[in-house]
Amino acid sequence: MKKYTYQLFIAFIATVAMVSCSEEEGTIVGNDPGPVVTIYQYTPGEGYSSDNDTRIRVAANSKTGEAYYLAEKTAEMSSMSEDAYMAHVVSTGTKINEISGESITDLILTGLFGNYTITVVAVGSDKTMTSAATTFTGIEWEYLGIGKFADNWALAGFEYEVTIEKAVGLERYRLVAPYKEGLANDDGEWADWLDGTSGPGHVEFWETSGGQIRFKTYSIGLNYQANAANPVKVYYPADLSSDLSVSNNKKVGDKQYQFAPYYYVDGVGGWNNTGNDGVIVITLP
Repeated sequence: MKKYTYQLFIAFIATVAMVSCSEEEGTIVGNDPGPVVTIYQYTPGEGYSSDNDTRIRVAANSKTGEAYYLAEKTAEMSSMSEDAYMAHVVSTGTKINEISGESITDLILTGLFGNYTITVVAVGSDKTMTSAATTFTGIEWEYLGIGKFADNWALAGFEYEVTIEKAVGLERYRLVAPYKEGLANDDGEWADWLDGTSGPGHVEFWETSGGQIRFKTYSIGLNYQANAANPVKVYYPADLSSDLSVSNNKKVGDKQYQFAPYYYVDGVGGWNNTGNDGVIVITLP
């Protein structure tokens, strides 16, 4: 398998596209006459789950003496006036100690399942209050059943049964440790390329539109040339370059889906399977 992959290895330099707001956003604070906070929202970063964790940047102006935040399930929020709700956030929420005067801080909120509203209240020296809010939907997973998984590039065409979970209310699915058996058996004859793990704990994908799907990029459990600094990743093509086709990532049957990924080693190169059918095949229960 390794000999075959050396023959197919293609050097590829990926361009990074800026998505959503940039990391620099929220670093310039306004000069409003009263206390004001502005919220910017990002993925939480390494070590956190983007399914249920979020990072918000709070930027306050010079008129802000204190700031407080509160995250509540949207459906359970109390029905009250704007002023009453701001007082509620101040009295029951969490004070942001890093905010005082013109200042900026990042907060990471974890363990959010369902639809949340996150409100930040700015309080001036004269006790004037203003607020800003953002929303976050944390995914709730439920057991769907036992399906099938095959990575025909990495696991040499062997198919395995796998536990599949479904996001509540969404056409979004999660496979639990789908590479575990295949890597343990070394189906792909990777030998010292195996990184000693069971591969990704989860592989997640969801339907978009017109029968198309998208999946989260993940590390497969292999190290290129047995170098731990060079993990092999399974990239959704658009995560690597906007020039790559995503059309073969799609639903191919009543309960069957396929990934057409780019297997890639960051900064080195990879194996382009974006134009191929049947590379990774998933069958739901």
